[in-house]
Amino acid sequence: MVNIQVVSKYLKTGEMYKESLRDNRTVYYKGELIPDVTTHPATSGGINIMSKIFDAQHDPNLKDKLTYVRQDLGERVTKAWMIPRTKEDLKSRRELTDYVAQETFGVFGRPFDLAPLVPVGMAAYISKFRERRPEYAENVLHYIDYAQKNNLMGPEVLVDPQNDRSKAAAGGARLFEDELGNKVKGSDFTPALLRVVKETEEGIYISGAKAVGSIAAQGNEMILSNLMRPGLLPEESLWLSVPINAPGIHIVSRETFSVDASKSYDHPVKSRGEESDSFLIFDNVFVEKWRIFNFGVPELNELYGVVILGAHWHILSRLATKAEMYVGAAQLIVDALGTGKIPGVRSIVSEVIQYAQTLRAYVLASEELAQLTQDEVMWPDVNMLTAGRLYGITNYPQIIHHLQELCGQGLVMRFSEQDYEHPFIGGKLEELLFGRDLTSKQKNLLMNFIWDITTDSHAGRVALFENVNALPAPLLRERLYHEYDRAGFMNQIRKSIGLPL
Repeated sequence: MVNIQVVSKYLKTGEMYKESLRDNRTVYYKGELIPDVTTHPATSGGINIMSKIFDAQHDPNLKDKLTYVRQDLGERVTKAWMIPRTKEDLKSRRELTDYVAQETFGVFGRPFDLAPLVPVGMAAYISKFRERRPEYAENVLHYIDYAQKNNLMGPEVLVDPQNDRSKAAAGGARLFEDELGNKVKGSDFTPALLRVVKETEEGIYISGAKAVGSIAAQGNEMILSNLMRPGLLPEESLWLSVPINAPGIHIVSRETFSVDASKSYDHPVKSRGEESDSFLIFDNVFVEKWRIFNFGVPELNELYGVVILGAHWHILSRLATKAEMYVGAAQLIVDALGTGKIPGVRSIVSEVIQYAQTLRAYVLASEELAQLTQDEVMWPDVNMLTAGRLYGITNYPQIIHHLQELCGQGLVMRFSEQDYEHPFIGGKLEELLFGRDLTSKQKNLLMNFIWDITTDSHAGRVALFENVNALPAPLLRERLYHEYDRAGFMNQIRKSIGLPL
């Protein structure tokens, strides 16, 4: 184990993070209970990646990028839970996002620092919570303080189970029975929305299910909510936090795309590990009162669009960082193959550069146009975020294709490390498939890297996740149409050509 000099009692080391996950959580993989997520092949790789980021908090060269000194404590804390009050705070907070994206090659959609931006978004509109649910509103600020002091990580989960949507549209039949054994509203048993089944003086009990719980098996706590929809019942109007090892939580992890770390040459990215997506089942899970941010007020769930802006800013920032990595990958391919003098090749690389620069411009613009909310939290510009995410996911497939196209036959004719170790085959590969200033084995390693980020099953999962995570393009277009204020431009034309204002 690397010797880490702890710089603050509020910052975990990688080993402390791993130890915090050995908490008797209930996680299943392929029908079997995982005894220790820090050692199981399906979950340990992603945990190892995150543990290095926890260690990096204590690196003198990185501590200012990943942490800051909280004046009331006089100690360093993670930037993940920082409440931005100025544009400079936003930019400083993004340094953490950019670093994590670089360390994970941008393939972790729900990494170290995404979920914290949801409670921070609630703090940006805390007065709304105080108006409608004053008994729970202060829990938001208390939880941010608690999570920051404990250097917590975990997912924000809002996706409902995919099932027969016709039943959901007809009124939403619920799966579980209440504490008295009475069937709740609806007679057909379709998978349930998360909801309260019992309330006591100490807290509430919740049952139901959630999907796409990325890094749930690899985190400490999760933020749960139901999106506002027609017919949402008061008992389904929720925003809360819960420890991942809480009794009654059952985590079912999907099949992993990662491979053993010994395959690092053949698969430079997927051998490192990945975030684990999970299906979450809640069976009478107790939630203490101090962990509840909203219960029973559907109108507060309607704030999701503005609360989540910080997470959308995170998504766009990560996409920009990943795009910049693609620029580097594109040029490495060109240099390895010696194709830089071909105009068509230079044109393709330029398109990748344009993609990255455009995404970065959206990020910077969202911060430059940021405004204080009524509760004095500096929040990024919604229109720049929506337009940027729309541009990002619309053009993402083309950028992936460009990287594949630059490689030519290199992606089709990839070879294993064992091939290069063979005394005859290895020698012939080196003799016949060398690159420009690269040995054949080195050039092949680059092709293996491009394969992992563009073509492999791991890359396919990432591409699917990006589309779901950013919201599909039609929904983003609809949001942009409704949120972008065009009145000033319309009136300018009216005035100029003589139409009534």
